[in-house]
Order: sequence, then structure tokens, then C-alpha cells
Amino acid sequence: MKITKARLKHIIKEELLEADILDFPGDRVNPGASGEGEGEVVPLKKDEPAGLTLTDKEMAIGVYGMVLGFLIGRKARRDVPFEEIQGGDPELFQALINAVAADQNAFAQDWMNMPEGEFRAKHLPGF
Repeated sequence: MKITKARLKHIIKEELLEADILDFPGDRVNPGASGEGEGEVVPLKKDEPAGLTLTDKEMAIGVYGMVLGFLIGRKARRDVPFEEIQGGDPELFQALINAVAADQNAFAQDWMNMPEGEFRAKHLPGF
């Protein structure tokens, strides 16, 4: 799914406007109070979406997938084309996820700076 910058800005603006409308009971302070440590603390009720629960592994894969998406958006690589990643080879995607999980900083630096061919040999041996 692609999202334009304009659409993302619109979504963020809507969320910020909605946040200004929300009434947070913990924000109320008695008139004349110093404002330090006083006020009613009310826990916000967190509604869980029905049927949507993610395991730690699924959440990690999602985060690593976002890292990959960011890197692909910043710099496309001819030796690891997006079309190949998107092509549906789960083993290739898992190899990329494992490489990101091993060391995100090194992976990102290699993605941005390593010459073509060397990156694939280092991070995707056998592919």
C-alpha cells in the first residue's frame, strides 16, 4: 500500500485535531492549585480490537518490514530490487528480516553505502 506525503500529512492533521477535542479527566486541576502533582488521575480505557492480537514475532516482523520499506524508499538497490522482495518469496523476505534483526544499524549503513553485489553476498547468501 502506497501513501503520499500529502495524504500522510492530512491523516496526522486529523489525528491532532481529534486529540484537541478529547477531554482528558487527568488534565483537570482545582482552581488555585499550584499545578504540581495535583489533579485527578483517571486511567484511559484501552479498547482492544476484536480478533486482532499480534504475537511478539509478528510485531517484530512488522517493525523490521517498516525499516525495509524506509530503506527501499530512501535508496533503491539494483542488486535487491523491490519487485523481487514484493514477488512473494517468503524465504527471501525472511532472510532480509533476519539480516535487519541481527543489526539494524549495520544493515542500514550497508544498504545505503555498500556497492552492489557485496550487499547481497553479505546479507543474502544463497539468494
